[in-house]
Amino acid sequence: MVDMSAVRAPLEASLAVDAQPAAVIHREEFFPWVWMAGLVAALIVGVGLWWSSPVSSGDVHRYVTEAARQQQIALNDGSLVELNVSSDLSVKPTAGERRVTLAAGEAHFAVAHAMARPFIVTAAGVSVLAVGTAFSVRLGETGVEVLVTEGRVEVARDPVDAATSGGGRPKLGVGERTLFYATNP
Repeated sequence: MVDMSAVRAPLEASLAVDAQPAAVIHREEFFPWVWMAGLVAALIVGVGLWWSSPVSSGDVHRYVTEAARQQQIALNDGSLVELNVSSDLSVKPTAGERRVTLAAGEAHFAVAHAMARPFIVTAAGVSVLAVGTAFSVRLGETGVEVLVTEGRVEVARDPVDAATSGGGRPKLGVGERTLFYATNP
């Protein structure tokens, strides 16, 4: 049998060396207000960077509805979109404008008022420019139909032309509609 006291003595000596107390921080040396001030400063810098960062032009959101489903979408700017069945919509907000592309189907837009950031809906080469209004855009086999339910919109076949407000472009008011027939390539 092994003498346990011979094994225990070196182990206890080793443990005693490791058990020496480390440097103890006294409460007087620890300044919690310094830590708190650092955390507050970091929070302020983080929020400031987040708030001042521009909307990324790569932020494209796509919404697709199935044949038996409609969808209501609340956009970040406060605008509401009611997407009809079998529709395909992409939203691309930038610092200068709010651009929406209707690739298929129909959508009704209740646009939040923002003069500095026009709301532009593009469908099959037709653009609708609105600032704060409500209207529907339907992309069908015969072309693009626009119906205004509130306010006024400008419509144009050229998307670049619609982005620049001015004269010469048709303006639609409440209850008015227009149809841009599909062009044959």
